[in-house]
Amino acid sequence: MASYTPHTISEERSLRIELAEVRQRGFSFCRGHIHPDAAGVAVPVRQDDRVIAAMGLVVPNDDGAWAFSRPLMLAGLALSRALSSAPDPMRGGEPRPVAGE
Repeated sequence: MASYTPHTISEERSLRIELAEVRQRGFSFCRGHIHPDAAGVAVPVRQDDRVIAAMGLVVPNDDGAWAFSRPLMLAGLALSRALSSAPDPMRGGEPRPVAGE
């Protein structure tokens, strides 16, 4: 695997450990993996319990970077709820109500 900075995960075992932590935490947070001055936050977007997309931000790699994780998680959850209430174009059908509506 390519290594862009000293913080890039470039070994398979380390990547598997990181992916397990991401699944447990519910989002990905990377500091300096691609560029030393950048941090990345990413969350899954789900439809009917399947991950169908991701939402992510690249922010300055400073003490405030972690603060973006919660708002992005909430946005990902909101989008997931909206998509889960929409009809699946492959199955057809009417939209289902979103929880709380």
